[in-house]
Amino acid sequence: MDLSVIIINYNTRHLTLQCLQSIYAKTSGLNFEVILVDNASVECDPIVFKEAYPDITLIRSEVNTGFSGGNNMGIAVAKGDYYILLNSDTELLNNALYLGWQEMKADPSIGVLSGQLQYPDGRLQYPASHFPSIGLEAALLTRIYGLLPSHIRRRWYLSDQWNHHHSTEADWVWGAYFMVPRYVIRQLPGGRLPDDFFMYVEDMQWCYAIRQLGYHIWYSSVPKCIHHIGGSAKKEDRTPEQEIDVEFRKAIANQVIFLSKAHGPWYPIVLFKLRAWMLWSTRQPINRLRASRYHALVAGLISGTNSSQGQA
Repeated sequence: MDLSVIIINYNTRHLTLQCLQSIYAKTSGLNFEVILVDNASVECDPIVFKEAYPDITLIRSEVNTGFSGGNNMGIAVAKGDYYILLNSDTELLNNALYLGWQEMKADPSIGVLSGQLQYPDGRLQYPASHFPSIGLEAALLTRIYGLLPSHIRRRWYLSDQWNHHHSTEADWVWGAYFMVPRYVIRQLPGGRLPDDFFMYVEDMQWCYAIRQLGYHIWYSSVPKCIHHIGGSAKKEDRTPEQEIDVEFRKAIANQVIFLSKAHGPWYPIVLFKLRAWMLWSTRQPINRLRASRYHALVAGLISGTNSSQGQA
């Protein structure tokens, strides 16, 4: 088996069916299987996916194990030499599975490969990124980055600074299109992806762990997909303040854990203090609101770090 396609469904019936349809319509040139993990959805009986596509392997989880947990359930039964974790809110635009598999197979130094992701209107998304860094935050705060030649600035920052029509090496890539060889997964502890996080920052953690093994993280502009961002997340009408609250409770809280494990407890304190000052300096109300949240977060982290040191 060349490739195992692992999809997590959580109350995304329509998007999941679109994703499956695009896989079978667009994929040729390789032997693949599709493993669909239903993460305790309540929207519909997941048997509808098996009825529509009898060849898939359907796994029903009695509890919602999150993005990492669900993908590890799929990995546990996967037969392919390569795996691709594919969001249920993606649709293939070309023979994206074959093109990514072909590129990864040609270069054994690649531990993770991501493809080009587009909004439904064709605008590019920015899945290739560097890890959060004190150096990068300091350059933003001091405006040094603005003095750099554009090609150096793009390489330093990637994300929205990088032209995603071009392929590049990155520190980490999004988990929406996440291809990884079986032999890499087997080298990770327990032969599975790290699953510290239920959702958010898990793809950053995966890439960090795989880079620690000596492999490269590669963004390829050749495989192309539509990505309906947030399709598997519960949508609610929120005020900007509420959106920031969700951001800090989920993504930023997980970043603190990730950065502390990778670099020690003072690293996120310094990094987020720099970020707070940078946001405050923009004078934009929404950024100043975020800055105040970062200042409060840093104060709490300092208090917690000092308490831990005092007890040691």
